[in-house]
Amino acid sequence: MRRGKRGGSGGNRPGPPLGRPTGSRWRSLLNPDTLGSEAAPAMITKLDMMNSMLEACPSFRPQCDKFLAEWNSEDDKPLYLALGSLARYLIQKLATRDVDSLSRAFAVVERWHREGDSFVREAATVGLLEDLQNENLHESTTPMEFEPFLLTESAKCWKKVDLFWRNSDVISDE
Repeated sequence: MRRGKRGGSGGNRPGPPLGRPTGSRWRSLLNPDTLGSEAAPAMITKLDMMNSMLEACPSFRPQCDKFLAEWNSEDDKPLYLALGSLARYLIQKLATRDVDSLSRAFAVVERWHREGDSFVREAATVGLLEDLQNENLHESTTPMEFEPFLLTESAKCWKKVDLFWRNSDVISDE
């Protein structure tokens, strides 16, 4: 069980003990029916995926809060837009050479690829890694500078996205 003064949904979910509960606000705003749920899903789902990123990169919270405020009235939040914000945040961290934040973030991205359901795996690849490879989002950095931070599954997915844009290869789970 996580250490901390407050309990929260997902409190028993594996992850680094940061002394804070998981991002129950994110989860409850995505799906109010999950409030108070203590059972952790076997896989990371759309409702859970941003919690781990917020734990790893608490300085990303203002962007998440802005996204949630903007889309508060929507039942099905456009998560790909939040992942676009995450991509811009990670590009900024790359520009400032914040190696610690990038390492923590890419450990989460690896978990999304390994432990996520099909939506989470696809969103991590097409929603995040593809944006990170978009040269138009980089001013003082290049997409290749992210490669040292990629772990095994994320590196495979990164290459698939690159091959898609270079050769029109289909991106698949295989």
